[in-house]
Amino acid sequence: MPTYYFIYLIIALGSLIFLIRYFILRTKSAAMLFFVDATKAENEGRYLEAVNAYENALCEANKRKFHRHLKIVIVEKLKVLQTVRTYENNLSFVRKENT
Repeated sequence: MPTYYFIYLIIALGSLIFLIRYFILRTKSAAMLFFVDATKAENEGRYLEAVNAYENALCEANKRKFHRHLKIVIVEKLKVLQTVRTYENNLSFVRKENT
């Protein structure tokens, strides 16, 4: 069997893998749906609900190997939301002390 048959086989298998990966990622996963809900909640100022939705999205993203960038974005958003919630709690504590 000539070696160019192996090259054709490798090219065909590689393109098949990329097509399957494309169709899997094209559908909206549960992680993306949780992420969209969390972003909406964050924009509306419901930070506790946003944190819960981001944590659910992170849990769903950990189940799949294809969402590396999404994991990084979610972790960064969780850090920012934790800082915002801490700031709001401290601000309300200061307001209660002064009144």
